[in-house]
Amino acid sequence: MAKISHFLIIALVFTVVTMVAETEACEMTLYPTNCIVQDCQNKCLEKSPTFTGQCQGFKCVCTWPCD
Repeated sequence: MAKISHFLIIALVFTVVTMVAETEACEMTLYPTNCIVQDCQNKCLEKSPTFTGQCQGFKCVCTWPCD
């Protein structure tokens, strides 16, 4: 029983940390298909020097810290 409770607490903490981490970064999809990593990074930097570009599947997503 104690082991089950321990795992539930760890799972709950992980879920909360994941939700907090997701709210600390804002994102926008720059284009939905044919993502090339370097091109995505460059286009996001053109938008703002605080943006970082990542390919998520086939789409280019710019992320930046939310205020």
